[in-house]
Amino acid sequence: MSIIKILTTFFLPDLASSHYSILSTTWMNENVNYVTKDINPPNVPQAPTIENFWDCLYKTEVDKPQLSNS
Repeated sequence: MSIIKILTTFFLPDLASSHYSILSTTWMNENVNYVTKDINPPNVPQAPTIENFWDCLYKTEVDKPQLSNS
């Protein structure tokens, strides 16, 4: 018997007004968990940025052996 854990994931939009438009928030309410504007902090230095993600991904991919096309 296997147990599947479901992780709760939240979308953390930046504070751009377009991310909190009526159309965007209606879609997010129906499709994803997201942090609402009233509790979304303007600056979270401890949150991982996309740059950190790309850096980790690059380091992971560089360590893999490359296959030759010839």
